[in-house]
Amino acid sequence: MAAELSSRIVGAMTTPIDHDSGPLEVGVSVGFALSSEAGSPAELVDLADRSMYRHKARRRADAG
Repeated sequence: MAAELSSRIVGAMTTPIDHDSGPLEVGVSVGFALSSEAGSPAELVDLADRSMYRHKARRRADAG
């Protein structure tokens, strides 16, 4: 479920935006964590960050 949701978010955020100077493109990364895994809001954000960076590292490894 998280993979499908993150794909939808990334797809929506990376759609080029028309602008007078030409299309604007945005890059985005998404990380997920479950609140039951965290003891505090700060820990929840930290877990989501770690998830995002693990995914980015796997993408780089697959591309390389």
